[in-house]
Amino acid sequence: LIKFPSLKNEGHFIKAGAAFISEKGQFLNNSIAFTNVMGHFEYHNLTRNEKWDLDAKGELYLAGNNFGDYNATASLSRYFNEKLGDVTLSFTNLNQTPAFVYRFFQSSRFVSSNDDLKIPNIVRLQFRADNDHLQYHLSANYYILTNYTYFRNFSESAQYSTVFNFWQVLLQKQFTVGHFNWYLDLALQQASGGAPLHLPHIWTRDRLTYENTLFKNLIVCTGLEGVYNTAYYA
Repeated sequence: LIKFPSLKNEGHFIKAGAAFISEKGQFLNNSIAFTNVMGHFEYHNLTRNEKWDLDAKGELYLAGNNFGDYNATASLSRYFNEKLGDVTLSFTNLNQTPAFVYRFFQSSRFVSSNDDLKIPNIVRLQFRADNDHLQYHLSANYYILTNYTYFRNFSESAQYSTVFNFWQVLLQKQFTVGHFNWYLDLALQQASGGAPLHLPHIWTRDRLTYENTLFKNLIVCTGLEGVYNTAYYA
């Protein structure tokens, strides 16, 4: 169902709906089947001058295997001009039952199960700047994680019950001189305390390319790529 409060502004609408989901998995010696009923809602408002953009979305599992799970996001964007680009502030909260692989893991040699897992919760606060004129995308993320779920070895899952956080700054930038380009991807990130989320503090990918169109219809792109990250225990 979708409703437009103003017929003159198609960027302003309210949307609501529901879904019935049926899933089945086949394993080596058994199978599993379950259903879910999910409702979703969205409110979007793009102002008539097309400078402010408000978006709010939500999904809630109303019944079934994932009852109580939800995903809520909200963002506020502002378009300044061609040279300054867009700036976005956003909030996300995810409450999701651990994936089935964490609760039941089977191979031809062993079977591992874990029925004591609690529901993880992830909160993300984000600032993002996009500028096509200066050819860069910059984002800063701050995460708060509860009941972080992971594999402590090749077959056994576990949870980290202590609430922890990690921050992350991501930069994508293109430098162009004639037909030569430098594409930079750079990440700075750090998790707090002794959480079992292992990340390199610095990660970068750099691509140096020569790009041109020869003989009017031959598109050429060639170059070198390099990847580097600081040491970490994967």
